[in-house]
Amino acid sequence: MKVKIPKPPKKRLLLEEATLQITTFWPNLFPDGKLCPMKIGIQQDMWQEVKENGFPIARRRLRACLGSIGHHADYRALIQLGAFANSQTKCNKVNPWSYIDKITVMTP
Repeated sequence: MKVKIPKPPKKRLLLEEATLQITTFWPNLFPDGKLCPMKIGIQQDMWQEVKENGFPIARRRLRACLGSIGHHADYRALIQLGAFANSQTKCNKVNPWSYIDKITVMTP
């Protein structure tokens, strides 16, 4: 029988570094420097804005920043059923199905 060696956890950016890089291009995403819930699917919307506006950020860097923010304990504590998810241009209400799906995916 072959023994599987577990993979080490991903190295993530520091929360401050990730939010600084994101707020460089989207300053209204985290008003007053405070975390707030982001809408589900925000990465695709942000990447569309990067292509349209020619922001100098790589897709991998955008994913790394959003992943670091989304997996941080402070951000996870903010996610609640019925919370509003904000983007610079869009605002959606988190529905029960997307909330349950997101929590299931985020729970190790």
